[in-house]
Amino acid sequence: MGAMSRPRVLLADDDPRVLSVVSRYLDLEGYEMSTVSDGEAAVRIAEADQPDLIILDIMMPGIDGIEACRRIRANAATAQTPVLMFSALSEEAEAARLAGADGMLPKPFNLPALAEAVKTFFATRTPS
Repeated sequence: MGAMSRPRVLLADDDPRVLSVVSRYLDLEGYEMSTVSDGEAAVRIAEADQPDLIILDIMMPGIDGIEACRRIRANAATAQTPVLMFSALSEEAEAARLAGADGMLPKPFNLPALAEAVKTFFATRTPS
C-alpha cells in the first residue's frame, strides 16, 4: 500500500441514489469509498474502519448527522477524523459546527463541486 493507497471516505446518507451516485463519482476521482444509510452505522463504521474523511447527511432516520458527528467527536478513536456535512438547510450550519463538523456542503450539490470540495479538503490537511 504505502504512498499508493487512496484516501478513504465514509459517506452516510439515507438516500440510496445519493450514496450510489456520490460514491461512484468519488471512487472515479480516486477515493476509496464506504457507504452507510444511517447515523448509527456511520458512528460504528467510523470507529471500525478509521476513514480519512467522513461525509454525513444531516437529515437521516434514527440518529441524524448532527448527533452522529457529536458521537464521532466524543470517541477517542475518531475524535480527530475530519467530518464534512451535507445539508439542504442553511440554518443547520451552526448546529453542525457546534457538533464538531469541519465543513458544510450545501444540498443540492453538483458532483464536480463536491469532488473539488473533497480534494481541496485533503489538500489543506497536513498529514499527522
